[in-house]
Amino acid sequence: MEDILILVVNHETVLKLLQKWNLIGSPNDEPVEKQTLMIRYNGTMYTWQNAVANTIILGSIYQWNETGQNYQLTDVLQPGKSYWMYAYHNCRLFRSAD
Repeated sequence: MEDILILVVNHETVLKLLQKWNLIGSPNDEPVEKQTLMIRYNGTMYTWQNAVANTIILGSIYQWNETGQNYQLTDVLQPGKSYWMYAYHNCRLFRSAD
């Protein structure tokens, strides 16, 4: 089993993403729009859009719909919820604490 890494560094939340599917959550107390997330890969920081364009991550985030019993796309990470996210490469997901 792989280690899970969640760090808070310089007021940023850092999640380690491994190649393939990752189960992630938001440790923040407020919703987070995926467009505000940053990805670090090979020492370079990418915006969400640039990480998708450079095939570092898949641009979709999936959440489980309990009512419909299916997965649905989301653009916002809600506190206390979990999500599936695909990374084409090992990288890190950053969310600034503003």
